[in-house]
Amino acid sequence: MTQATFEGRSGPTALAPTKGPLRLRGSTLALAAILVAAILVQAWPEAAAALEFDRQKITAGQWWRLISGHLAHYGWPHMAADMGVFAALCWVAERRRGGVAWAVALGGVAVGAAVYGWAPEADAYRGMSGVDSAVFGYLVVTRVARHRGLKAAAWLTVLALAIGRFVFETATGRPLLPTSLPDGIAVIGIAHLAGLAAGCLTAAVREAAADDGGVGRAVAKAAMARWRLAAASRAVPAKHGPTGRPLSS
Repeated sequence: MTQATFEGRSGPTALAPTKGPLRLRGSTLALAAILVAAILVQAWPEAAAALEFDRQKITAGQWWRLISGHLAHYGWPHMAADMGVFAALCWVAERRRGGVAWAVALGGVAVGAAVYGWAPEADAYRGMSGVDSAVFGYLVVTRVARHRGLKAAAWLTVLALAIGRFVFETATGRPLLPTSLPDGIAVIGIAHLAGLAAGCLTAAVREAAADDGGVGRAVAKAAMARWRLAAASRAVPAKHGPTGRPLSS
């Protein structure tokens, strides 16, 4: 049997790789379904109107628009840009680490809540760019956690630049970089900041849980080895001398 080596460990058992071909798992299929849904919504204008973030209708009880608004876009160029970035970032994250679906879920909720709570000027909102920021933050923090020295510093610099950009857009209401939004549609910077924070938080919690799991497995293996040693020592019959007293080995 050939041995496979992943994350510095080797053995005949299959371990989850941190980098390799994209595997079809439930989270991957869910992310693909989001991509297909956004395309279908864009092709059906009535669906986009029914799903978009609408402040008045959310206040009236249609709370699902906080999340469903991410699937609606302001035209095909806007949808292609947002979902193209989404697909690329998710592909990289799933291939390298997995678990990005958690960042997408938390980012979707955080972005909708942030726009509703901290952008009162936004009566309507569409787009996946806030969720894209969540996936980006997730990917960067996982890279920082797995590198040291200059590589970690480089990733932290990328994260700092993203934060600076989103703070500028939140403060000024103007995009720092060209966007695919049509004329008359403003950038909601707080959506990107909230998404980025959600993605970073998701990655930090997941990396911490993975570290704890690694320590837990090591402790469990040590305890099992100790138990086996104790059981083996009890199973060996004691040697006795002529007086019937046990002999020390």
